[in-house]
Amino acid sequence: MPATVDLGSVPGRIVPFATDHPCAVIGDIHGRADLLEKLLARIPLRVSVLVVGDLCDRGPDTRRVLDLLIARGARGALGNHEEWLLRWARGDGFLPEARAIGATATLASYGVTARDPDEVSARSDAVPRQHLRFLESLGHAVDLRVAGGASFWVVHAG
Repeated sequence: MPATVDLGSVPGRIVPFATDHPCAVIGDIHGRADLLEKLLARIPLRVSVLVVGDLCDRGPDTRRVLDLLIARGARGALGNHEEWLLRWARGDGFLPEARAIGATATLASYGVTARDPDEVSARSDAVPRQHLRFLESLGHAVDLRVAGGASFWVVHAG
């Protein structure tokens, strides 16, 4: 008999997700909309898409990555790279340390080229509200339940 776990003991928000169809779990997209687009083209529409963090930074087109995921109806978990992006998109300021993990590419994908942290902070309106809503919908973990009753926790470990 499978062990049961008290979800209330896990820090952060757990997003429930149930599907009777296959599910593609995708992580570490890192702003590579070109590669994501090719991958999504190979995944049938009836297959659910679940992301596991690190959607942004490093690659050139985080904005398009989020557009593609929203259009596909993706759900998922936050990664460490989304933490600064979510904070900035909410208008809570830009963390200059984020540049060390690739934020400059993400900012550029939203048309923000300023170097000064205060100037970057002032441009949080560059993030479309639908992107903010999508980021806010991501949990710290996903409680994935698939056909047949199997259950899995999906988390970003970084």
